Amino acid sequence: MAAAAAAKKFDGKVAFLNFLMDITPRCDCCSFAGKPVVNDMGILSSRDAVAIDRACYDMVCREYGKDVFMDIHGIDGTIQIKEAEKVGLGKAAYSLTEI
Repeated sequence: MAAAAAAKKFDGKVAFLNFLMDITPRCDCCSFAGKPVVNDMGILSSRDAVAIDRACYDMVCREYGKDVFMDIHGIDGTIQIKEAEKVGLGKAAYSLTEI
């Protein structure tokens, strides 16, 4: 909800950058994040927070060969994406343009 409020405050003047680098099983803020399960995949940018997160999730799972987050943690990693879309933070639909 806080992210949605901040994005609405700056109405259309917000951009998002996601760096897909050395994706580890646990958050990189953990003392032991583990060895990368997916290596560097690039940088994504978008004006839609939900679309960029969905695109990143899909790319990582595709590179891993299956849903890496379900495989490692046994939970649906798309819960946050679905909830963010419900509160109006963006749309999960996306298209990728490689440059």
